[in-house]
Amino acid sequence: VTVLGGLSVFNPNWTVSVNDKFADDISDYSNHSIVYPNPVNQHLYFNQKSKINVNILTANGISIMNGIISPSEPIDVSSLNPGIYIARIINEKGHTIHVKFIKQ
Repeated sequence: VTVLGGLSVFNPNWTVSVNDKFADDISDYSNHSIVYPNPVNQHLYFNQKSKINVNILTANGISIMNGIISPSEPIDVSSLNPGIYIARIINEKGHTIHVKFIKQ
């Protein structure tokens, strides 16, 4: 890896691990969508096991909707203009993920 001014750092013994603490509260999303349907027309659902805080953001990062969602409870996004949005999802333990979705 070249950093600045030609300085390089390399260590073949480095390891990288990912600790996915969020998977305990959001159903296993390696094989399933976190939000569905995507694209969405009216109701956006979240694949979750417990209550989550959902903040809907525009593509520019402006918060336009916010609420606490119970399992199998949808968010009505029918009033949103067509476009790309981001769902910021925070579980009860405070872990956060961001998921892009398309409103038709």
